[in-house]
Amino acid sequence: MGVASTKNIIAQLAVLVTMALSLGLKRNLQTKDAREIVRPLAELPAKFETELQNAKKLNPLIEKYSAYQNFFYLGRNLLW
Repeated sequence: MGVASTKNIIAQLAVLVTMALSLGLKRNLQTKDAREIVRPLAELPAKFETELQNAKKLNPLIEKYSAYQNFFYLGRNLLW
């Protein structure tokens, strides 16, 4: 079983949105509407940076679970 990386999923979603916008603009999607759709994508780097800054809050969990070799994950395949 393969494990999808977060970077890969986000990149694929960004490409999918870009392709959908391109097709939409060739049909009847207005440019201002396309910009409203793209704006959250442009905000992603800042949001990721904020989350990385908050990662220190996770240190207790990291320390607690770093010694475990096995995990049982619930909620897999949520994107499919």
